[in-house]
Amino acid sequence: MAAPRPQRPTPGSRRAPQDAGGGERVPRGEYVAPPKKGAPAALMIGMLALIVVFGGIFIYGLATKKERQTVKPVVTETTNDGEWQAIKRKIAEAEKLYLETVKLRTDDDKFEEFNQRAEEVIGFMSEIRDDVELMLEPVRSEDGSLPEEYVGYLAETKKVGVWMEDLVKSMGF
Repeated sequence: MAAPRPQRPTPGSRRAPQDAGGGERVPRGEYVAPPKKGAPAALMIGMLALIVVFGGIFIYGLATKKERQTVKPVVTETTNDGEWQAIKRKIAEAEKLYLETVKLRTDDDKFEEFNQRAEEVIGFMSEIRDDVELMLEPVRSEDGSLPEEYVGYLAETKKVGVWMEDLVKSMGF
């Protein structure tokens, strides 16, 4: 008898034809997935809308930047630099006097001399603060506040007030 003959697959069967020798399957062609159609239309519309919105915000920012740069505050100059430089020299002198007076405070034998000297230095520092107030008086508003660009003058003279407080507390009764 002859060897069994391999059977041919019928058109509707799922099985691959078997090899005559060992029953191994013969591979069919590899499965190829159908090509993708692309991103959904809603996603593409959403992305375009975001690009348009961010582009509009960017262009609006550029347009208003020019307007912000052209508006400049009007600053009325009420003091000259020479007046402020003179006050700064007085502040430096006041610091020197303050340090000399503090050295007297540590010596118990010189307490009376310290009190007398402290009163003189406090008077000098009061004059400095009065000079600054007179210089800034024309730019103060009705409620007594200063414009932002003049607040720096007070910050420079703040240390004079701290020195005055220190001397007053150290003088005793």
